[in-house]
Amino acid sequence: MELEVREIGGVTLAVMSGRLDAVTAEAFGERLAALVERGGSRLLLDLEALAYLSSMGLRKLVLAAKRLGETGGRLAVCGCRSPVREVLQLTGFDHVAPSYTTRDEALASFREP
Repeated sequence: MELEVREIGGVTLAVMSGRLDAVTAEAFGERLAALVERGGSRLLLDLEALAYLSSMGLRKLVLAAKRLGETGGRLAVCGCRSPVREVLQLTGFDHVAPSYTTRDEALASFREP
């Protein structure tokens, strides 16, 4: 799994690609934790190029959303393709963090009061 991180208008954008599975979940969780710890309270995960999401990967997403929520921050996801979107919907992840169709729509949601 690849993770490219950059800032856009005060939002930390993390573009993910590849597979978030048992092999990659631990390293991904550590990178997310580091982003949150350095003050990234507004985190957008672009999942358009993520081909697979396992339960271990989902757990890391939930932990990051919870950690951000505890500090007044917010996690959102965008661009989910069908297999990943189905996992997020079936597990109720949309109740933990909002999901947007496009990156622009998600970034706009961070500007709303």
